[in-house]
Amino acid sequence: MGGRLPTQQISRNTIAVMRVELACDRIMMAIETQELRSGTGHIQRLWDVSTVDTELSAIQRLFYGSLAQIPQFDAVLVDTKCTHCDEYISLTIDSCLSFARLANNPSLSIVLCVGDSYPGAACIEHMVRHTAGAHAPNGVRMNMVYTQSLEDTSHNMTVRYLLTDATHHMSGAVMDAHGKIILGSMLAAERALVERRVRLQHEGYYPQQNSA
Repeated sequence: MGGRLPTQQISRNTIAVMRVELACDRIMMAIETQELRSGTGHIQRLWDVSTVDTELSAIQRLFYGSLAQIPQFDAVLVDTKCTHCDEYISLTIDSCLSFARLANNPSLSIVLCVGDSYPGAACIEHMVRHTAGAHAPNGVRMNMVYTQSLEDTSHNMTVRYLLTDATHHMSGAVMDAHGKIILGSMLAAERALVERRVRLQHEGYYPQQNSA
């Protein structure tokens, strides 16, 4: 996998995104930078790796090896490309949350993209909302977007908007690919995020502005 990525490749005008693609026969992870202005469409891939070993232990090693490539990331895009990857989704989220705590990230946005025909969507929605409520006090936002099967989720405007801090108080929301809200943001999570942001301001530390 090589050494860690140089931080100078990530400028103040971009966010660092860990992209995870979950398929039935392959797991792919990549580190990308995206322009903060979501309308620009500019995405630069800095590094990627994939594996055909879909055993959970192998995937976990891949995750931690990939996360070690960068000292801090701003967002995680989890893109499901198959209909039987619930365990992979949970493992991905848990791994990223653990790394974010170790890296002392001031904020982290996780966007979960699920195909609009995913059979277990109701369970994933429940997990998203539970995770959003549990981790909002740590500055973690988690939202879900239903995407179309052939769509490149990295360029979806709804997904890109949620990845940035333009939505720094939105968590637990479920949206369609065009930005229509299916389930609204959770008030308790929003309150926790606001309280944390105010506390950081009073302590003289303000999270990086990743606004679109």
